Amino acid sequence: MSWQGQVVAISGATGFLGSALACRLATEGAVLRALVRDRRKLERRHLPPMEVVEGSLEDMAALERLVEGANVVFHVAAALDGPYLAQFESNVNGTVNIAQAALRQKVSRFVHVSSIAAYGYGHRGLVSEDAPHIPNSDPYSLTKYISESALLTATKARLLVTTIRPGAIYGPGAGLWTRGLFAYARLRPLPFPGDGRGIAPLIYVDDVIEQMLIQAQHPQAVNQAFNAVHPQAITWREYLLALARLHGHQSWLSLPYPLGQAAAHLATLGAPLLSARRALPDLLAMTRSTAHYNMAKARDLLGWTPRISLNEGLTRLAPSLLAQS
Repeated sequence: MSWQGQVVAISGATGFLGSALACRLATEGAVLRALVRDRRKLERRHLPPMEVVEGSLEDMAALERLVEGANVVFHVAAALDGPYLAQFESNVNGTVNIAQAALRQKVSRFVHVSSIAAYGYGHRGLVSEDAPHIPNSDPYSLTKYISESALLTATKARLLVTTIRPGAIYGPGAGLWTRGLFAYARLRPLPFPGDGRGIAPLIYVDDVIEQMLIQAQHPQAVNQAFNAVHPQAITWREYLLALARLHGHQSWLSLPYPLGQAAAHLATLGAPLLSARRALPDLLAMTRSTAHYNMAKARDLLGWTPRISLNEGLTRLAPSLLAQS
């Protein structure tokens, strides 16, 4: 299916992934419509021309206007942090709301952006799409997990849904995994709990978008979920030192991991049961994780594999990072 003239609705178009998706679709000739809470963000992201629907994922009237006449809906919007109830309202209830609007408007395909966080943080070895969720206290992980089942329950297989579970998406304009870690990598020496040999589940933004566009069209993507992580095993040490190289150094300081564990557990004292603070020990353990996300399903069913290596991704990324330093 060509995107030329196709009406595409996007939630989260003013965010990092959503804006990159909108720019790619514009080059393909799609007619774009975006749900926007704050018009000021449109200018910051330098988005292509599109119809703007002002509103939120709680505003059913705005959602109906967003998806009316759309061929495809890309649901990218999500709460990445904040209290559990706020994330549940956005990531679970908001997902159900926009899916139900798409169902009523008879949208042809609904692409849901989830996350590998939906698996939880305790997996080891190869993690395939049928891996169980490991309970934890992180609101983002929990609400992403719940949103997937809530989406399917709400639409009762009457909406052609497909789900992508990206890893840590990096690229120009990305927050934590790019700008945040680049700023951190300025430190000399670069302190890190342990030796940094845990696997970083990275994926370049253009690869994520490519899979999303295939999922929106491929018949075998319906009612399926797909991982989106680069199959190359990249360690946190490799990634951080690659960012540090842009600052002109390769100085690394391995801190005793037990000290990090103690600090993480200390930080949980008094924290709400479901909160990022309470989840700090689990999040710290990610730095030593041996989890490797299986990409065979996307390759076999969709014919898609990530193309952009870490070296190429950093080459593309370097100009924007150096401009901010």
